[in-house]
Amino acid sequence: MYTAEQLERVRQEERELRLESFDRRGAMELAHTVYELASAERLGICCQVVFEGFEVIRYFLPGTDSGNIVWLTRKKNSVMASGWSSLRCGIEAELSGWHEPWHEDTENYVIRGGGFPLKDRDGILLGALCISGLVHFEDHALCVRALRSFLREKGGLEVGT
Repeated sequence: MYTAEQLERVRQEERELRLESFDRRGAMELAHTVYELASAERLGICCQVVFEGFEVIRYFLPGTDSGNIVWLTRKKNSVMASGWSSLRCGIEAELSGWHEPWHEDTENYVIRGGGFPLKDRDGILLGALCISGLVHFEDHALCVRALRSFLREKGGLEVGT
């Protein structure tokens, strides 16, 4: 199902999409970036941004409901346990046989796309951006697009990347 090229692309995204500075205000701004992208495309998603262990914001656009809470929580837990995107967790598990005990706890963790680590330039995990409501690859892609847009606005990403 997954390929080595997909794994390398996700690893590159995680290396590239790092934050110069981030705080609760930044978490709100990132969530707003997701909101703007999803609204413009009429995507039925929900979004959660976690910073320093706290859920700073969580919202639900039309087309989602309380059932998405479980997905957001599972994706966040996977990111916080691994330090990787929840999609990378799935790819690594399939391609390399990587396995952690928490993989068995499918009520609290998921290794599908839609959770993305928020890291500083040194690679320190600060929190997570989680999206649910689309096919899991599309949830991941929206996380990436939102982070790229957010970083461009903040001057932390070259426009061509």
